[in-house]
Amino acid sequence: AKFVTHWYKLRRPGQHRGIPECTSTLNLGASARRWREATVAAAENIADFSLFIKTQFEPDEMDSVSPMSTLDIQKRMMTALPMGWDAGQMKAEHPNATYEAFHRAQVSEQGRPKNMPHNLAAGDSSDHNFASGKLDFTPYYMQLDVEREDGSDLVLDPLFEMWFEEASLRFGWVQIPGQVPAHIWDWPSHPVADEGAKAEANKTRMQTGQATLSTIYSEDGLDFEDELPQMAND
Repeated sequence: AKFVTHWYKLRRPGQHRGIPECTSTLNLGASARRWREATVAAAENIADFSLFIKTQFEPDEMDSVSPMSTLDIQKRMMTALPMGWDAGQMKAEHPNATYEAFHRAQVSEQGRPKNMPHNLAAGDSSDHNFASGKLDFTPYYMQLDVEREDGSDLVLDPLFEMWFEEASLRFGWVQIPGQVPAHIWDWPSHPVADEGAKAEANKTRMQTGQATLSTIYSEDGLDFEDELPQMAND
């Protein structure tokens, strides 16, 4: 038997299929690509010209040079220019100071549907300090917790109920109609930058009755019933 669950957020009555959360920011990928291509094209256009020659003289006071004509420049050789003409290079204006700011804004906007901070979306925390990096992750982890609870209620619990019904028939377990055993789902714990602070906080929570040992293990994505015998064996 196969069991398929379609899990999505119901945003309007009669909706029968899910919509990707990043739908609203899909166009940002195309605009970011055009921005990069335009910047590279502008830089290449400048790099394609080695030198320009210009003059301040009147046409009858200098050697005649045809507009847009070219002169070959030999490597490591001195070249004489026509009389009255000076050589100069064009200054590349790309990428300019706005390129990095625009790119950062694009990446940040793309991560907003998931409450994803910029350093996570960009994979770069070089411009973050420890406090800001930790603070920026708070809304992201809060959304993850909401989605995990949603997944437990809408996907895992119905699947467990069907599994338990089949298992009861297979192994002869006693089952009360309409009821399933008490259970919890252990999701992977969120990364912690300061393990010492976390350990001290857990110690305080247990001493003040705000948490139990099983709660602490569950928050770390571990099963208390599996870890406690292992502690005794160790």
